Amino acid sequence: MRPVLDVSLKGVEKARLLAGPGPLPEGALLLGLIQMGSREGALVQFKSGTYVQWNAGVTRTLNQEDVKQALEVYECSSRG
Repeated sequence: MRPVLDVSLKGVEKARLLAGPGPLPEGALLLGLIQMGSREGALVQFKSGTYVQWNAGVTRTLNQEDVKQALEVYECSSRG
């Protein structure tokens, strides 16, 4: 079954644009792009390990299991 989320760790430049001009919280990592249907944003992992969608400084909490599953699918498909 395909996850609800699509993840791309190659879209970091576009993710930076979507994240906005402000800095990320201390210890947060900008991982790439996340897409849910027509909504797209920067995928950020906080120091605590929590994944969020970050758009111009606004965070949206994501289902952590969905993100982990989407990351696994991405990693498998990128290995070819």
